[in-house]
Amino acid sequence: MGLKAYRQKRSFKDTPEPKDVFDKSNQFRFVIQRHRASHLHYDLRLEMDGVLKSWAVPKGPSMNPKDKRLAVQTEDHPVAYLNFEGIIPKGNYGAGKMTIWDEGHYENLHQGNSLSDDYDNGKLKITFHGSKLKGLFTLVRSTSMNKKEQWLLIKHNDEFATDLNYDAEDFTLKAFSIEQIQSPKKLNLKSIIKPMLASPGKTIFNDKNWIYELKYDGYRALANLNNGNAELYTRNGLSLNEKFSAIHKDLTTIGHNAILDGEIVVLDADGLPQFNALQNYNEETTKGLLVYYVFDLLHLNDHDTMELPLIDRKQLLKELIPEASHLHYCDHVETMGITVYEKALEMGMEGVIAKKAHSTYDLGLRSPNWLKFKKIENTETILCGYTLSEKKSRKFASLILGMVENGQLTYVGTCGSGFSEEQIKELYHKFEVLQTDEPVFDIRKQLKGREAMWLIPRLICEVKFSEWTPSKVMRHPVFLRLREDKNLEFEQTPFVSKNIANKKRLRTLNLH
Repeated sequence: MGLKAYRQKRSFKDTPEPKDVFDKSNQFRFVIQRHRASHLHYDLRLEMDGVLKSWAVPKGPSMNPKDKRLAVQTEDHPVAYLNFEGIIPKGNYGAGKMTIWDEGHYENLHQGNSLSDDYDNGKLKITFHGSKLKGLFTLVRSTSMNKKEQWLLIKHNDEFATDLNYDAEDFTLKAFSIEQIQSPKKLNLKSIIKPMLASPGKTIFNDKNWIYELKYDGYRALANLNNGNAELYTRNGLSLNEKFSAIHKDLTTIGHNAILDGEIVVLDADGLPQFNALQNYNEETTKGLLVYYVFDLLHLNDHDTMELPLIDRKQLLKELIPEASHLHYCDHVETMGITVYEKALEMGMEGVIAKKAHSTYDLGLRSPNWLKFKKIENTETILCGYTLSEKKSRKFASLILGMVENGQLTYVGTCGSGFSEEQIKELYHKFEVLQTDEPVFDIRKQLKGREAMWLIPRLICEVKFSEWTPSKVMRHPVFLRLREDKNLEFEQTPFVSKNIANKKRLRTLNLH
């Protein structure tokens, strides 16, 4: 395409945009610019063959693989446009404010002989290395007969993908701050921020480039502070102002405008979080100390801090958080991850969060720069039934699990994850010969309207879970495997389910 069209549309006497100069360095850089022209959109530009191949993305890019973002190809731009931010004056092509939303470099997974071949063939598979745009994408030309070439920008399902609703406008605090400086509008406390999320870690490690925080078992919460007002809310945008009014009151005493990220917990007399107490929190009757542990700072006094290194954000945060009954700064330890993890488990904590010390804050993304390491317990349970799935293609939604305690078969939870589609089919095949109309437990309240199908309790499965609740039910159970080497035979050890006991029906249990 070249730069002829770019040149013809512009008068460089009237616009601050870069002139039409080729640059053959081919460093495979990219930029996404937020362009508030006649219609707000985002411009994606890829360095290729001495120019920036460019697309206008009306809804902005998305990190959710379910979204197929329209990308309308525009004229090639000069490579110098990678660094352009500013206001294109009225009367000029593309008039309006332009700011950099994200930038970095990219890799092309060649399908043809070269990047140019892939572009000409209308399909690019690209790995982006930016602060917001990360991981593998496909950029593919559609078959539209429109005069302007229409492409689709689609995220692949990798470790950077999210299943949350993704709106690029939720990730534009940097651009928002620039506009705030020029216009004295106040921060909108109703703007819901989607927090950065941690990825599951495999094995805890020591690293001088990482910091380690205790993992608190509570509610993730963000706080928007502005001129003495505060809005405390969940990661899904639900207000917590009334439920945790003591925290809300302390937040209003912070004498700065800011956006905070942290975890709300109830601590017992030993200083350990009690999730059950938090779930049923009542300001007058709940025993324990309500605390908001603040671990990150996204915005401070009209300045976006998300691009600062984490270690610098935490230093600012430490100075910001006052000594208050219900607000605590979440401290960290550098380098010694293994020791912190072992001590955390000794204390009875859930685990640790490892964070790359110089990482930026990636709004709404599950990032490999934050890793969670949780205490996991394994146990064997008895398959007592299953709940039906709303999907016709899926045989069941979750397994109903039990364990023998004091000679009695007792309900210990439902497990709805960990099995593949193939395992679901295999399990269901085994269930068919064990079907019974006799309920093993009376758990209508726990099932909350879901329909249960009951089994003669004979199969044993292994699950992993995070902890036992006070009512002796597993939290977050995940199916690991069916114990084909073990089964229940009703021969020796007597046991009885609570429901069957009422009908005087005894069974015996022998675990091989």
